[in-house]
Amino acid sequence: QTEMIVGVANTDRQIEITSSLLGRANVSNILGAVAAGVAMGYPDEVIAGGVESTEFVPGRYELINEGQDFAVVVDYAHTPDALANVLDDMRAMGAKRVITVFGCGGDRDTGKRPLMGRIAHEKSDVVFVTSDNPRTENPDVVIDDVVSGFSAELYDQFQVDKELGLHWLQDIHNLDPVFIPEATTRRWEKFKYIGNRTRAQFLQNSVRRYVVQERYYAIRLAIGMAEPGDAVVIAGKGHEDYQILANDDHEAVKSWFDDRVESYAALQEMAKIQAAGWETQELPWVWGKPNVEALDPDDILE
Repeated sequence: QTEMIVGVANTDRQIEITSSLLGRANVSNILGAVAAGVAMGYPDEVIAGGVESTEFVPGRYELINEGQDFAVVVDYAHTPDALANVLDDMRAMGAKRVITVFGCGGDRDTGKRPLMGRIAHEKSDVVFVTSDNPRTENPDVVIDDVVSGFSAELYDQFQVDKELGLHWLQDIHNLDPVFIPEATTRRWEKFKYIGNRTRAQFLQNSVRRYVVQERYYAIRLAIGMAEPGDAVVIAGKGHEDYQILANDDHEAVKSWFDDRVESYAALQEMAKIQAAGWETQELPWVWGKPNVEALDPDDILE
């Protein structure tokens, strides 16, 4: 869905507006604009034309379109209510699956983190928890707070991993190899390698809940996982063109990052990667059969 029709009626007039602004929040915005126009005495066609000429508000339900057969929406939703609203809207607009990429800010408002985790968990089919302006706080601590909002049933599915102390809902690159004693008939113990990264990746694939601290990669992995009819929601930063991180002196500094630019780039990159034969529906990606017809010779040479 790339547009919606809003009908506004009172006792003596009716205005129908076709708008590229999406979502219930924008319905409220449109109604407010129409009410203001009517109160100021503008003709219906002027009011409708003014609303219809507004293609989008930067970073608010902003559609990222590279001709793909699924939706990518960048939105500024960074509170529990806002995130719930945008995810509900995606479902109401007929998304086959909702794939959510989001995080929470560091150094502030810790109470909302598990709330947003619970909302994303309950209202999404696939979730990527990532960083969103961690500032001077450890990004892993922020992410731990977020995933604590996932349902207890999710964790209870994997009791054995809990007993082994494998905190599997974290970025797999933070996990170190573990060696545990393995009983033998010899007089000495040998140690068996336990692939924590592999196991954590398997569990995250099993429940479609992923932790990817680096936002750059989270966006690409989510878009790579999308199928026809899905909606990928990249929430939290919207119009912002920066990420706030700690430097070596533990000071919060801005570095350039824009969800919209990264989403466009990811769509272009994923099209080439998938055409080259990579299957990206699960992690890690696996090599499949190249789609020769979709490959550009220049890309092959690169």
